[in-house]
Amino acid sequence: MPSNANLFAKHTAFNYLSKMIPAAVSFIFTLLISNYLGPENYGIYNYLPAVLVGFATLFGGEFINNLLWTFTARKKSKKLFKMIFGVNLLIIVALFLGLNIFGPQMMAILNIGHRELVPLVSIFLLLTPINTLMITLFKGFSRFGKVLKAALIENIITLVLAAILIIPLQMGLAGAFIARFIAIVASLIFYYKEYRKLKFSNAKIDFGEVKKYGGWNIVASIVRNFKLQLVTIFLGLILNAAILGIYYLGQKITSIVITNISNTIFEIMWSKNSENHKNKELIGRQTSIAIKTSLLITLVLGVPFLIVSPLIINWLFPKYTELIFYIPLFLIYSIVESQGSLESIFDSINKTKNNIKINLIDLAFAFVLILPLTYFLGLMGLLIAYTLSLELKYITIIYLLKKEGIRISIIPMWKDIVMIKSILIRVKK
Repeated sequence: MPSNANLFAKHTAFNYLSKMIPAAVSFIFTLLISNYLGPENYGIYNYLPAVLVGFATLFGGEFINNLLWTFTARKKSKKLFKMIFGVNLLIIVALFLGLNIFGPQMMAILNIGHRELVPLVSIFLLLTPINTLMITLFKGFSRFGKVLKAALIENIITLVLAAILIIPLQMGLAGAFIARFIAIVASLIFYYKEYRKLKFSNAKIDFGEVKKYGGWNIVASIVRNFKLQLVTIFLGLILNAAILGIYYLGQKITSIVITNISNTIFEIMWSKNSENHKNKELIGRQTSIAIKTSLLITLVLGVPFLIVSPLIINWLFPKYTELIFYIPLFLIYSIVESQGSLESIFDSINKTKNNIKINLIDLAFAFVLILPLTYFLGLMGLLIAYTLSLELKYITIIYLLKKEGIRISIIPMWKDIVMIKSILIRVKK
């Protein structure tokens, strides 16, 4: 393990806390809103933002965040951030206007009621990408403590306002979206105050390098998010709102209990690999340990989760008992997802052309696996197809990394377990 293991451990701990503490508040919010709205409205509550923010992501949102994360970790340039922020703002304003013009027609095509929600959801669409951009900036600076505070502010305000607007005031879905809107505004105010304290570098930016990174990456991002948006729209056409509610609740519970650790390690590795983008041997070693750590923790958390989840669902989510049947599939998907650190490497080493190959293959998997299995088997088919396509994607990434001279191992050996134990001890300290 590299000599900066202590720093890696501390960043991992902070980033994990930045997810888990707000996740605890989010769980209470989920408990409230899912039971009060019921599976159908809870499905709409999650599906509408997924579709709409998906359009923002498709038309450059993910690419912009990846660009900011990669180059903030390397250069910390205010000039680059302002340029990226301006481009991001133009995109989301155009989408905001488009949604208000075409939103009702789109909801009719997807057979979703509540067209009166379009103005509220469009404001949510306007603010969410900006909030995500600020999160990316602070993670690029490794300011995970600030991300933790912002997430706490957002989640606590969402919970308090939703409890008031949904229960005594009986505002239903509209109340839920208003609560999220106000909470995001509060988060942005906090980020703006902290942004003014960031110490940016005056280092010159090689825009040739940025252009080289962006040229292929924007194509890769469009292909990837076309696939995601295609699947999301397809889900709305095939699965009814109640099944979508069960799916999103399963995602939420699994994320809080298990997959947050994989996402935490993925984010840390993105920054670390970007900093060390010229050292392929170090990248391979760091990423291998990160994957093994994530896999072991997922297994350690997953087994008790599988045992107790039926009790939790029956007790806390009595309207969603059908979810019990799908929990093993969510867990298997989480185990595969623990290899997520692989996804950042080509971005980190400026080999984004490979991402196009990967995402084209992934798009093919969507047509071959995800769409037909979901059509014929419903939610079970969706989870099986997601798991298979993700594992095939990671196998492809490992193969392409090997051709670039980066060797990845994902199966933990005893010496790896001992090393991971020492890292976790450092986290506690």
